[in-house]
Amino acid sequence: MLYAGVDTHKKFSRVVVTDSKGAAVAQGTLQNTEGSFREFFDQFKEPARAVLEAGRTWGIIYDVLESIGAEPVLANPLKTRAIADRAFSPPERRLMRVSFFPGG
Repeated sequence: MLYAGVDTHKKFSRVVVTDSKGAAVAQGTLQNTEGSFREFFDQFKEPARAVLEAGRTWGIIYDVLESIGAEPVLANPLKTRAIADRAFSPPERRLMRVSFFPGG
């Protein structure tokens, strides 16, 4: 299983993908389209769990992630310290890997 942190913005999202040990595998800035997300995630042979904060565009990105076969996880921004612009901190990566990331 791979783990992705998705920092959504109005027109684009920043994505960081880590392996089960928390090592960064890939990162990128993607347009908020299904095609852009599909192209990025198609490079991986493993399934991905992707966490994103509830915010302005979360619904669109949640649906996109589901449509490409990723497992979206919605995080409550009041219970997290925010998804960083570039990457999750190591503790957040560990929480996401063991499924304790605080959700909505």
